[in-house]
Amino acid sequence: MKRMLNYLIIGAVLVLSGSLVSQEKALAANPSTNVSVTTNQPKNQIDKNQSFFDVLLAPGETQELEVVLRNNTEKELVMLASVNTAVTNDNGVVDYSWSVPEAKALATENNQDQANLKIDVENIDYDKTLKFPLSRIAKIAQEIKVPANSEKVAKVTVDMPKEAIKGVIAGGVYLSQKEDESENDETNQGVQIKNKFVYVVGIQLRQKADISDILPELILDPAKISPTQVNYRNYLGVNLQNSEPIYIRDLKVDAQITKKGQKGILFEAAETGLKMAPNSNFNFGINWHNQEFKGGKYQLQLKARSEDYDKEWSWNEEFTIESETAKKLNQRAVELEKDSNLLLYLIILALILLIILLVIAYLVKRHLDKKKEMVKGNKKHQNKKPKS
Repeated sequence: MKRMLNYLIIGAVLVLSGSLVSQEKALAANPSTNVSVTTNQPKNQIDKNQSFFDVLLAPGETQELEVVLRNNTEKELVMLASVNTAVTNDNGVVDYSWSVPEAKALATENNQDQANLKIDVENIDYDKTLKFPLSRIAKIAQEIKVPANSEKVAKVTVDMPKEAIKGVIAGGVYLSQKEDESENDETNQGVQIKNKFVYVVGIQLRQKADISDILPELILDPAKISPTQVNYRNYLGVNLQNSEPIYIRDLKVDAQITKKGQKGILFEAAETGLKMAPNSNFNFGINWHNQEFKGGKYQLQLKARSEDYDKEWSWNEEFTIESETAKKLNQRAVELEKDSNLLLYLIILALILLIILLVIAYLVKRHLDKKKEMVKGNKKHQNKKPKS
């Protein structure tokens, strides 16, 4: 419960701050909070109207970016810091909190519980099209001490790759206040609540200012269409990949599922306002609406449109749900509605059996009646006196 509350608090702040690198306002100084975060814009800032870093660097160039932390309290605070790469989470939101080491640690912990779906820890990494994750070319001190009622400048060292790149390298500085176990903990009916302050300062690096010639490209891999679960509820996951080093904003996705060879739509999903980080992927979820997975072949029709680039994609892909996989997922699903057709099938089967029994009874009765008639006829014949 404690960990869940912490995650919920972090998630809420991330939703509010998740637009930093998506060309919207960054965090500004706010004396009403414990810590305020601002930036010192470098001379090579491309868009000076933005408070996140949008920096033009030459191949092989090294630069220090300055993040200003203001402690508004009467005691020293310690901030935890990391440089993270922009990824896309399965809600279709650009995420600056994700990192490979932490994701692997969480997956390992998940796999220790036999009730959980197993995660392939070895395959956890950034998208294969991402050549230079920001987290691997930019560094910051892991802990930053900020004196009471004072400012501290934290420096981010960036090493632009020597190789020529197109588009952007995107991510952010992820900052959180280190928890004070002695003072921050409060107990409320046995539930531990901790104050958690999270900040993200966006970073966008490029080697040329004008990147308008780069267009996003969506890829759907049929091999990555698979049944899964979200909070123990059945979903179909469809992996969508942005293979280009550019953001996708205001993405609209419509999907329909049919049984192969049939026209009736079984399930459908429609989402608007989705966003994708450069060179990233996410699993678009199609809700199975508490229905059982059934083994068999299915057809997926999916259309996607990027409003800001006026570009569309469409796919018509066949996929298979294996019966054994369906059985395992159904066994652990919650609030699962049993097949509504099962009762109908049982009623029809019962009616067929009843008809068969009635036909058999009719035939048996008819046979017995004929036999009785024959017996009567024989008796009459035997009782007839011969004529003299």
